[in-house]
Amino acid sequence: MVEVLSVIERDEYGREDQQVRYKGFENGYKVMEIELKKLLDTVTSIHEEMFHLRMREEEMQQLNQSTNSKMAGLSFLSIVVCLSVAGLQLWHLKSHFERKKLL
Repeated sequence: MVEVLSVIERDEYGREDQQVRYKGFENGYKVMEIELKKLLDTVTSIHEEMFHLRMREEEMQQLNQSTNSKMAGLSFLSIVVCLSVAGLQLWHLKSHFERKKLL
């Protein structure tokens, strides 16, 4: 049987400090062991979650890089199309004005 004592003490500034004390060393160690196992499980789950988040971050970076390269290619293609249309318009206007004998 573990007896748990809750002790409220006041420090030099008058603040209350609540402490839990366990009566009996063996029972106190068992309770501390259980709490340490809970903390270990918590730390393990946090570590696994961080690992999972790192993997997702790497996937997102790869997706971002591939999207950027595709956008760069499409931007270059768009510039080429715009310049070729402008060239065709100039050629058409030149031939039109030559036929009308204005140029």
